[in-house]
Amino acid sequence: MRMVSVVVLVVCLTLATEAASWNAVRRPGGQVAAVRGATHPSTVNCTWKYFSQPLDHFSPGVTEKTYTFQQRYCIYDKFFSGRSDAPLLFYTGNESPVEEYVNQTGLMWTLGPKLNGLIVFAEHRYFGKSVPELQGVRNCLAYCTSQQALADHAMLAIHIRTTWKVPNAPVIAFGGSYGGMLAAWARIKYPNVFAGSIAASAPLWGFPLLNPPVDGAARSITRAASAEGGAAASCKTNIRNAYPLIYDIGKSTAGLKYISDQFNLCKPLETQGDLEAFLQYAQAPWFLLAEGDYPFASTYITYAVQSVDAPLPPWAMRVACKHLDRDDLFGVEIAGHPENVTFTLHAGSIEIEVDWDQTSSNKYTIADVEATQIGDLFSAFKNAMGVWYNVTGNLECFNGAAPSHARQQVPATPRAKQQSERDGVCTGTGLKGNAAYWDVICCNENLNLVNTAVQGVGNDMYWPPNVPRNWSMETVVHMSGEYLYGCPEQFAAAGLYGVSRAHDPWSLWDTTYYGGKDITKFVSNIVFSNGLLDPWSHAGVLTNYSDSLTAVVLPFGGHHLDLFFPTDQDPEGAVAARMVEENEIRKWIQEATAEEYL
Repeated sequence: MRMVSVVVLVVCLTLATEAASWNAVRRPGGQVAAVRGATHPSTVNCTWKYFSQPLDHFSPGVTEKTYTFQQRYCIYDKFFSGRSDAPLLFYTGNESPVEEYVNQTGLMWTLGPKLNGLIVFAEHRYFGKSVPELQGVRNCLAYCTSQQALADHAMLAIHIRTTWKVPNAPVIAFGGSYGGMLAAWARIKYPNVFAGSIAASAPLWGFPLLNPPVDGAARSITRAASAEGGAAASCKTNIRNAYPLIYDIGKSTAGLKYISDQFNLCKPLETQGDLEAFLQYAQAPWFLLAEGDYPFASTYITYAVQSVDAPLPPWAMRVACKHLDRDDLFGVEIAGHPENVTFTLHAGSIEIEVDWDQTSSNKYTIADVEATQIGDLFSAFKNAMGVWYNVTGNLECFNGAAPSHARQQVPATPRAKQQSERDGVCTGTGLKGNAAYWDVICCNENLNLVNTAVQGVGNDMYWPPNVPRNWSMETVVHMSGEYLYGCPEQFAAAGLYGVSRAHDPWSLWDTTYYGGKDITKFVSNIVFSNGLLDPWSHAGVLTNYSDSLTAVVLPFGGHHLDLFFPTDQDPEGAVAARMVEENEIRKWIQEATAEEYL
């Protein structure tokens, strides 16, 4: 058995309203703060404005007329002094409505009064209220790319400097996740506009040609579920043991019933397909708990993924692992080589041999299972999953089905193309969902971040492996980039055309255009921050390359923790990261204003 893992699919997902439901760079989680009237600055402090942008910055003559759209942005000027050394603190908006970043990016709000800065949050094209008119436009989705978005951000920054009569004001870019990639790329591609950037949790080096650890996400998640990450020492081992036990016990009809009862499933498992779907369901929470492993209660991840106004508890992974804090491993003994995924589990009279993605066992009955502590392990596992699935406290039973994130399949039978499709003129009005156009970016750029692609190969707590034993980078690239084959057809079904038909699962274009690891030779004034609990950290820049290309590592940091509002519960690494970021920004401002008078 080899399953498609949850982690493999978190980068670019389905077309439809569920497109972002399981995406790690995701739907908004910030509107809640403003609605509640939080004590922190939020969207209620914004002055909302719009700036006219060309639909195509690079080839405006390609279309029969010049199309434009209105880019929305939030601006806050109460801290701004207007002096030559007062910066623009500019958030390079990413794949959600910009409210998310206004409400969550406390670092900018904190630095604003210290630096007398003008605060700007720019919305990414095709998201929020910055979606262009699509109907009647030829190849209307062709302009949904990071390159066009960066040009938007650069032109908006110049417009604001001109409008405020501060043409030389230093512009400092901020961003987290994909927004962190945009912040770094803004400095790389437009150094004349952006004096520096804070690129938080930016998986900049996750492209295949940069050779990231393809099981990096699974390793980080496992770290979060271990003593090294602050959780119970036995947690990761108990999680890993549970999966082959579930799978082997579930080979019989009686075993399926036992598992259904132990995990309080709403719909009992009936087939092996149900069992494999349940294993995916049981693997899904860990990625999200690791991302949201913050020292404070937060709705950031839960609202983004589940659309519920219920916060994860502080140190959510530790809370989940508390249920699995049993050093006796619930009576399960391990022999063999888990690092090679060849090991044996013993529990009472039960012996289960694991050989890569298969199990075999001695003959045992459910009565034999009930005579062990396996039921206690499953109960503990269920409660640990409940930290995510039952975050509201209202769950009566567990769904148990694989997360609804599997990409829609292109019909095998070709359909007749309509005249509009042949002409490329869009007839659809758009896609629904806050992050629906993220898939368009992925398709247009062949965006394939493979650091999330592999799990269960001996370096983490997952099982079974989701690749064959003799896997290679080529195996991984084509597995994780398989979605690219059906991109144009998927959007054409919605009457939207212009998505790239190029198929480059190695992401050669983005690697070349943005410089890959060669940026270490010529780029300056970027701080890359990464938390080691965050599944995306292995694709980030983790080493200093010069005095002006700095990496800040947070040992107990979740997804861009340093960008949030500071709290008394913050670990030392977050406090130190923000100090480094402030000091670097001050240095960049000083350099930029000194150059003004040369």
